[in-house]
Amino acid sequence: MPETISLNIPLNGTWKFKTDPENLGECYPEELVRSFNLDCRYMDENYDDSAWNDISVPACWQAQGFQYNGAAWYRRRFDLPASASVESMNSACNKVLGGGKRFRLRFLGVDYFADVWINGFYLGSHEGYFAPFEFDVTEFIKPRDNLLVVRVDSPNDIRVKHSMDHEQKTLIKGALQDWDVNNLEVNPGGIWNDVELIVSNDIYIEKTRVDTEFELAESDPGVSDPDVATILATIDVFSAEGRPGTVCCEIKIQPANFQGEPIIHKTTLNVPVAKSRHTITIELPNPKLWWTWDLGTPNLYDIEVTISRADTVLDRFKTRFGIRKLSKGEGWATFLNGKRIFWRGSNYLSDQLLSNMDRARYERDVRLAREANMNMLRTFCVVEKPEFYDLCDELGILVYQDFPMQWRMARGSDLVRRAIPQMRDMVDLLYNHPSVAIWCFGSEPGRENFEKLGMALATECRRYDQTRLVQQANEYPNHWDILALKDKYKWDIDFHYYSGWYWGPVEELHSFDKAWFEVVTEYGAQALPCRESLERFIPEEDLWPPKWRTYKHHCFQEDLQLRWIPKPENLDQFIEDSQRYQAFFLKYHTEFYRKMKFQPCNGALQFCFNDCWPAVTWSVVDYYRKPKPGYYALKQAFSPIHVIADWPSDLAPGEPLDLGIYIVNDYLRPFPGLIVECRLLYRGSDKEQGEGILVASRSFLLDVAENSIIPGQRFHMEKLNEVGFYKLELTLKDENRTLSTNAYEFKVDPGVEKRDRR
Repeated sequence: MPETISLNIPLNGTWKFKTDPENLGECYPEELVRSFNLDCRYMDENYDDSAWNDISVPACWQAQGFQYNGAAWYRRRFDLPASASVESMNSACNKVLGGGKRFRLRFLGVDYFADVWINGFYLGSHEGYFAPFEFDVTEFIKPRDNLLVVRVDSPNDIRVKHSMDHEQKTLIKGALQDWDVNNLEVNPGGIWNDVELIVSNDIYIEKTRVDTEFELAESDPGVSDPDVATILATIDVFSAEGRPGTVCCEIKIQPANFQGEPIIHKTTLNVPVAKSRHTITIELPNPKLWWTWDLGTPNLYDIEVTISRADTVLDRFKTRFGIRKLSKGEGWATFLNGKRIFWRGSNYLSDQLLSNMDRARYERDVRLAREANMNMLRTFCVVEKPEFYDLCDELGILVYQDFPMQWRMARGSDLVRRAIPQMRDMVDLLYNHPSVAIWCFGSEPGRENFEKLGMALATECRRYDQTRLVQQANEYPNHWDILALKDKYKWDIDFHYYSGWYWGPVEELHSFDKAWFEVVTEYGAQALPCRESLERFIPEEDLWPPKWRTYKHHCFQEDLQLRWIPKPENLDQFIEDSQRYQAFFLKYHTEFYRKMKFQPCNGALQFCFNDCWPAVTWSVVDYYRKPKPGYYALKQAFSPIHVIADWPSDLAPGEPLDLGIYIVNDYLRPFPGLIVECRLLYRGSDKEQGEGILVASRSFLLDVAENSIIPGQRFHMEKLNEVGFYKLELTLKDENRTLSTNAYEFKVDPGVEKRDRR
C-alpha cells in the first residue's frame, strides 16, 4: 500500500540562548522603564536575538558552560522541508481522505518548567524533567521562517548549603538535584533531550500500551514456556477530521531478538471525534517468555500497529514488549514467571547531566553491571533516558524504578496534586518495558512524606498499573517509628544497612532482627578511585596532604573513612587501603545476605554502582568508568552459583577453627555431583608474601538443587597453634570446570582474647 505515514523532522542543533534572571522576557514594554523597554517580549517574531549566545540542543545548559539556575530562553528559526509543506501533503491525501495534515511539536525532555511559543502564538506549559510532551501547531505553522521559542525555568528549589532546606523540596527532580553522591552546586536545566516536529495525517496513533496474560504451571521444573499468551494491545487514536469514521487496523507481532513467524491480526476501529481508546485481544501461540539473563533468555517481541483507509496508510506505530509475569508472595518473596528470584544488583544514576548519556554509554554501564553478575538495577530517584530501559530489556536486567523524590519533600497538598500527573507520565513512558518491575515512591522519606505524598502516589499507581509491584518507600532501621506504620499500611519494608560505615562494624549485622533482611536495597562504603582518575578532578596541590575541603566538595566523608582504615602515610596507600576496605565491606555484606536466601532474604542491591560526576563516593565504578576492587568483590560475591563460608574471626593460639560451608544456587537448574575443595594455607607473619604452606585440605561431594541454598559440611580444625596469617581457599567445580572460587583471611594472634566455646 502507498504510505503517507508520519514524518519526524528533527529540530535539534544550534539555537539562540539567553538567561533571564530578572524575568523580563514576558514583560510588555509599558511594564519596564524607558531605558529597558526593548528588553522584553523574547517570543515576538521581530525581537532581535543576534546578540544572544549560541547553544546546542539537546543538552543541559550546564553541559554547554552555563552555570546558572532560573529562567532562560531558547529561540530557533526553521523552514519546513519540501516534502512536509502543507500544500504538497494536502494535495497528496485530499483525494482519499478529504482532509489534511497535522503538525505536532514534541519535546522529549525539558528540565524543568517549559513555556512554548511558535510564530508568536503561545502553545502552553509543562512541568517535569523526564516526560515527553507535545503541542498541536497545525494552525500556526508556515512553510518558511517559523520561529520556535521556549522559556525554560530550572530554579534552585532549595539553598543546598542549608541543611533544613533539604526538607522543603517542591520540584520532582530526585537525585539530580539533592543527593549525597552528586554535585550540589549543579541543578540541571534546559532542553536536554530531542525536539522534533511530527507531521501526520488527521488521524494518527498517539500510543500503544501492551499487556500480556498467560497460564504457567508453577510446578514445572526449570524454565518453560506456556502454550499460548493473550496479548492486549490498547491503542490510543486521535482524529482531527471533525466527524466520526472508521479505519482498518492491522497489528503485526513478531519476534525481535529470536527467530519466529509473525502473527497478523486485522480489525476495524470506529473512530469518534478527538481521542479514542481501543483494546484488541490477540492470541499468540507458543510464546517465548522474557527472563532475566541468569534465569533464562530475555525474549522480546515487536508490535506494529497500522491504521489505514481506502488502501492508504494513515499512521503506523511500533513498539517493543516482552511477555512476563511479576508477582509477590508473602513479604518480599518475588516471582518472575512463577519462579522465585533473588535480586543481585546495585543503585544507579548514569550522569547528573543526563544529556551526556547516549545508547553507547548506557550499553557500557548495563554490560558492566551484567558482567558483575547483577540481575537488577535500582534507578536511584531518577528516570533515565529510554535507551537505558531498552538495554535492560535486551540484556535481561530487572529495574527497581524510583520516582524522582529523594529524602524529604515539602508537605503541602499542592505538591501531591503536581506529583500524581508526573507519576502517570512515568508509568506511561516505561509501561511496555518488561525489565521495569517495581515502582517506588520514597527513598528514606520520613514519616510525613510517607503518610501523605508517598501514600497518594502509591495508591494511585496501584490503580494505574496493576502489572508491577508498588512500594510506598524504603528506609533504614530505627530511622523513625517505621514498625508501627509497617502494620498499619501493610508495608513490606526494604531496608538500608550501613554497618561498617555510618554505624558500628560490619559484624553489627548479626544484631538485627533477621526478619528485617527480607530485601536490602542499600549497603555500601566509600572508596577513592584510582590515582589516574583522582588526579583528573582534585587539584595537584590538594591531593596530598589531602585538603579535606576539596575532597568533601566531591562527596568524600573523610571522618568515616578514617574510622575504618589506618592513618595513611601517602596518597597511594590511602587509595589502596580505602579500596581494600570497600571490597571487604561489600564481600561481607553480600555474603551475609546471600546465606539467608529466602530465609528470609530475597535480594541485595549495593549502593552505588557508579559516580554520576567526578567524585569520591560509595561507587564501585568511578565517573570515568574505571572499576574499583569493590566491583570485582561484588562480581565474585554475586556469582549465581557460589561457595561461601562462615566468616572466620581472628583466633588466639590453640583455638579451634570451625566454619560452615554453603552453596547458593540462583539458577533454575540443579547441579548434581559438585565437588567442594577447601585448602587452609599458613602465610606466616606477612600475608602479602607468597601463597603459603598448606596446613589442611578437605573435599566433599554434594548435589545442589535448583534455586536453593544448602549447607555443605563444616571445615574443622581442632586447634591452630602457629601465630600468623592464614588463608582459607574454597573451590566449587563439576567434573569439567570451576564454577566458583572464594577465599577468607584471618590470623592467629596472642593478643586475641580466647573465647569460652563450651
